[in-house]
Amino acid sequence: MSKDKATPPNTDAIIKKLRLFNEKADLLRTRSYIKQAENQEVSIRFDSATEQATLREIRPDEEARESVLLTLRFFYNELKFKQIIALYDHLSIPEETKASALAWVNEFERLMTTGMWFTWKINERPFSPREIFISFMFGYHCHPQESLAANVDLFKQEPVMWALIQQEFDNLIRLHLNLIFELAKVNAQVISELEKAASS
Repeated sequence: MSKDKATPPNTDAIIKKLRLFNEKADLLRTRSYIKQAENQEVSIRFDSATEQATLREIRPDEEARESVLLTLRFFYNELKFKQIIALYDHLSIPEETKASALAWVNEFERLMTTGMWFTWKINERPFSPREIFISFMFGYHCHPQESLAANVDLFKQEPVMWALIQQEFDNLIRLHLNLIFELAKVNAQVISELEKAASS
């Protein structure tokens, strides 16, 4: 006996989901983290005379970061990017709108897999950007999981590496925010078009 196919969501349910996504995106825009991240900087100065390295770090403060991560959790649970994209397949919207959103998600996935600049290797173990983000998100913040917390302990072993990989985590947060804000624009366009169609 064949299994029944899942019932596709109706348009009202889809619009409700897209609105929730955009509400969370608007909430993220209000966070002080975004302004603080604009001035982010990590520099290393090496003194050849003393053979000591001096770190200079300008990063968003922990309270601002925690506030953003609390909202970002929604995009790993109820509002996953690929699930939002899949909703478009149930709507009568232009193909170029779907393609635009899919392109943003695909580029995000590429960067989370291969990295923005280089491959991280710590104690000869490679870490993808996704592994770094998940390790910090769910191994250091947000109810730490033991297996992921072990990765963070590994990151902490060398002070310079710890500073640089924390900066990478902030860069990855900003990568998430960029995608969320772009998808929110598409969602707003989709909602507007659906509402116009319903009222005509």
